[in-house]
Amino acid sequence: MRRPPGAVWGIAVGALLLFTPAAWWGLPIIDGRAAERGWAVDDETPLGTLAEVRNLIVPSPDRNLGYPLFYTFASAAVYAPYLVYLRVTGRFAQPSAEYPYGLADATSSLRTMALLSRVLTLLFASAIVVAAYGIGRTVWDHAVGVLGAVAAAVMYPMAYYSRTGNVDAPMLGLAALALMVLAIIHRDGMTRRRAMAFGVLAGLSLATKEAALGLFLAMPYFVATSGRNGAIAWRWWRLAALVALAALAVGSGLAVDPERYVAHLRFIAGLGDSSLQMRTDLGSFPMSLAGHWQYLRFIVARLADILTLPGFVLAVAGVGLTAWQAPRKAALALPCLTYLAFVFVLLRWGQLRYLLPAAFVLTLYIGVALVAAWRSRRLAVRTAGVTLGALALGLNGLRYADLTHAMLNDSRYAAADWLATRLEPGDRIEYFGAAQKLPRLPAGVTVTLAAPYHGMFASYDTSAARADDLLQAWETRRPDLILVIPDHSSRPPHAPYDATVPPSLFHRLESDSASYRRVAMFQTPPLLPWVRRPPLDYPVVNPPVRVYGR
Repeated sequence: MRRPPGAVWGIAVGALLLFTPAAWWGLPIIDGRAAERGWAVDDETPLGTLAEVRNLIVPSPDRNLGYPLFYTFASAAVYAPYLVYLRVTGRFAQPSAEYPYGLADATSSLRTMALLSRVLTLLFASAIVVAAYGIGRTVWDHAVGVLGAVAAAVMYPMAYYSRTGNVDAPMLGLAALALMVLAIIHRDGMTRRRAMAFGVLAGLSLATKEAALGLFLAMPYFVATSGRNGAIAWRWWRLAALVALAALAVGSGLAVDPERYVAHLRFIAGLGDSSLQMRTDLGSFPMSLAGHWQYLRFIVARLADILTLPGFVLAVAGVGLTAWQAPRKAALALPCLTYLAFVFVLLRWGQLRYLLPAAFVLTLYIGVALVAAWRSRRLAVRTAGVTLGALALGLNGLRYADLTHAMLNDSRYAAADWLATRLEPGDRIEYFGAAQKLPRLPAGVTVTLAAPYHGMFASYDTSAARADDLLQAWETRRPDLILVIPDHSSRPPHAPYDATVPPSLFHRLESDSASYRRVAMFQTPPLLPWVRRPPLDYPVVNPPVRVYGR
């Protein structure tokens, strides 16, 4: 196997340096009171990881069926040496399913495990950038590879998903490496080693999140065009398929807990009540002509959000130019088209992160367009290319910096400092909605829900009568402070409160017409307000924190 060029190591290190700042954002604050997970939605680390591993031994009906188990297994493998260390040093004496889980210092130990998962995500995110360079260099040349890697590194959502315990970056990292191997196969033909490498990477990407399947629906074309010796190529492609199925079976948990995997497939197929409610509440697009047109516009707009509008224009130009000049190389755009078709037909949800795999493929063609423009003999073409490239990469870089600033200076850090000066042991604080969004709260303070919360997909009474009931209850309970913070249940998405807060109650609190009034508010101003960052899928970074007192 040829030694990778020095540029690969430089790009990998550069990606890590780009992604690492704020990787500690939103680590879980697990102290036995309210918050059991970190601030990132769908980040189940570390308790979700530990619970799923335990469920393989002691089955439980309360399971998270949203994803296959490969990222869970990978995180557990990273935790294992640390847990052994805690056990040997006497800080993990009696494992338990209840807080503090047998840990001598549960809060610190669990935050350390969550940080280990973040390190794992950083490595997968860096693999995305390395794969972009590898594909660009394999199919085109070093210059295309470098520019494609830069465009992939600064895809706007990567500033968030490279730093959390979500499965999106790990899935895309594995799929991108599989596409890099596919590019080598497309150029040089199929071999046994390439078949096995592709099979393992493709299978594990599917074992992380099945949406990766959309990237591999174009495989018939690559199978039909790989290698001069058809019989040998077919033999290795069969091997690749078998290896991919084996990797999927082991990595997804199918081989060790088939019932859980079948339940997971039913869940993502929308065959359960909770998944049907989720599909409705996340804003799916109807299967009608109007719905198709609306969803198509949404997809184009979100791709422009990820790449910037100049970046999207460059990507489309790069695909068109390649199709005209070198149709065989344009075949590398097929995974983007099949993924978008997969999303368009089967997914139909309005989420920015669901389009990251398609955007990744398009970043390669941003590199193609920029290199072609720079090498053009026409001054106007060179000027247009340089201008669009500077706008695309520069604007996303500025968005990156602005989001990183917001994560490093999240409103809840300042809120935690302020609360520490205002609250004493024995004081009572009430909050609305999901516990995972809360800032760190002083030890000894009682933390309770102001109103019942049953998840983002439940329905809640937010009438004026309900507001009156809550105000009356506070006269009896007399909490010292009340927190109102928007979260992933907020409807509409940019409402300043979550789904359990009656709007009339919020307006009365804000207008000082209730027995409680606002005594503090925290939200860090944007570093670069004029770059106008697109909203993330959920209002999880630097939300407004409103504090009300008597």
